[in-house]
Amino acid sequence: MAEDEFQVKSKSATWSVSGLAESGCCTAMLVRSIASIAILLTLTGCDGGRGVGPSTRSRLETAVTSNAAFFDFAADTSFAWDRVYIFDCYSSRASVENALGFSWPDFSSTQIESSDSVVLVVFVQNGKVVGWYEQPRSIELGGLANGKGYSRSEAVFNIDRSTGKIELMFRTSKSTHSG
Repeated sequence: MAEDEFQVKSKSATWSVSGLAESGCCTAMLVRSIASIAILLTLTGCDGGRGVGPSTRSRLETAVTSNAAFFDFAADTSFAWDRVYIFDCYSSRASVENALGFSWPDFSSTQIESSDSVVLVVFVQNGKVVGWYEQPRSIELGGLANGKGYSRSEAVFNIDRSTGKIELMFRTSKSTHSG
């Protein structure tokens, strides 16, 4: 890399800006600032997940901000899954893999084992992880962690705001819904 080249790599992108010396100091600083912002946007846009799971996180956040009464994990038909598992903070690799019923190499890409700031949502189809993401606890899912997971028809939960925090809770009935 040349002396006047600026490069940052992440898992999903590489950003490189070169030739800054020719364009002047102020321009170079501006370009570096813009590159830094773009990198941050790229990294935060990844949602800490793999596969198609992060789209579910976005849908959940939209449901919460639009004051929806419930959230249906299965309403997104853009990918196939037959079971969704929710793991509370500090879940170990052994407990996750025991619940899933198979070894999951991508577990090491999560921070669930050492963090109390997220819960882990894992989508499984035919005994294989097809997507996952880490849900920040600003929307609390930890009460749904059961080690058994939920089928598509079971994965509809009330959005409770009664305690001043946002929490997904078990539904008492499955009335007509969207979400």
